[in-house]
Amino acid sequence: MLVPLILLSCSSRDELVCRDCSLILISIDTLRADHLGCYGYDRPTSPNIDALAERAVRFANATSPSFRTAESHMSMFTGVYPSVHGVMTALDRSGRKTRVPDAIPVVTETLRRAGFTTAAFTGGGNVGPAFGFNRGMDTYDSVDEPSWRKTFERARAFVRTTSERYFLFIHTYHVHDPYLPDPPWRDAFDPGYAGNIEADRAALVGSQGADYWLAHDRFWARVDGRLAADVRHLAALYDGEIREVDDEIGSLLAASQPARTVVVLTSDHGEQFGEHGGFLHDHIYEELTHVPLLIAGPTIPRGRTIEPRVSLVGLAPTLLDLLGIQSDPAAAYQVASLVPVVRGAAGPDAIFSERPDELAALIWDGKKLIVPLAGRPAPLQLFDLASDPSEKHDVGQRAPYAAAMRARFAEIALSNRALRERLVPPGAQQPAVLDDATQQQLRGLGYLR
Repeated sequence: MLVPLILLSCSSRDELVCRDCSLILISIDTLRADHLGCYGYDRPTSPNIDALAERAVRFANATSPSFRTAESHMSMFTGVYPSVHGVMTALDRSGRKTRVPDAIPVVTETLRRAGFTTAAFTGGGNVGPAFGFNRGMDTYDSVDEPSWRKTFERARAFVRTTSERYFLFIHTYHVHDPYLPDPPWRDAFDPGYAGNIEADRAALVGSQGADYWLAHDRFWARVDGRLAADVRHLAALYDGEIREVDDEIGSLLAASQPARTVVVLTSDHGEQFGEHGGFLHDHIYEELTHVPLLIAGPTIPRGRTIEPRVSLVGLAPTLLDLLGIQSDPAAAYQVASLVPVVRGAAGPDAIFSERPDELAALIWDGKKLIVPLAGRPAPLQLFDLASDPSEKHDVGQRAPYAAAMRARFAEIALSNRALRERLVPPGAQQPAVLDDATQQQLRGLGYLR
């Protein structure tokens, strides 16, 4: 049965609400916050995003729900942690692949019932229909990564031609590896590099250009992570891709109507460039979970920075609050809307991130506990983020606060398990069925070997 939706009542507390606005949600996959100018980066990677930040609220310490794409995005869309919604990124052919259960509402369904025209233009793959990302969408469209600019072209056309109040989700993998920016950005940030890394897609795949996924393996085969010059060049190529995406974002925002549009820009996780000995995104350290979060709109304070840590699990109720729409009564949001934080309230008491069966992390009272789960045997790690924000010194389990951190972590994990059991009966979660197009997209991103 459809639940009728009503507008939130007017009060002096809802001055941030824009009742006649549309909303654009931009997710730049694999974008770490500290490679943007508005987060202090010294390279000119993001002039258009920086301009957006000047008229936005910038969350200085936003944390992603996971270091994987499907888990993180579905938490943004449902307001529950990954172990509750159960959606898992497809990493290979044998791993568990599941679709979000019907019992868990998706925010786009709420928006469509409230009268919004809803559309998604994405890179597909781990944000594809197989996992449930088309739920509540009037239009769902995806393109393979080599054609990533078409995502923005179609989104611009949608913005220009849609007269109704709309919700637009735009997502791109272009910042994802292999890092293959076109000239001039291929060489712009490391012009003197003389090593073996090849960043020209045509040179990597030759006449096998149709099998573009080969670029992933061939790109990394020429990288020596022990060489400082190679590590610097990887980051420079990554920055070049950020700049390319930034140009497209500038064009998209120019096509929108700022006086009638709320814009939210974020990412699902970051990327490693040798920190903690790693590359890509296969851990839960800060370089992988600290993501950008900007919110701009006609009712949003301009140029304000929010320092308290927040979680993107709170994004779904935040979107509804910004638009003046009541949540679906069936929603079980585990993190409250961020709108009160913009008004000056404290952030969440605890920040929790996870890749179920692999790794989870709790940030609480300035400390961070990393817990390997069943599928990833390793010791626990504990960091004091106030004195060690780069997580270089594990303070060990004998620290005076270690027992309290473990107990708080266990409390959240138990709460997640209980909510999962309440919302999703055994056997109710269906497998994700990957069609040929989705499998091709995933191969192109280095998955499904």
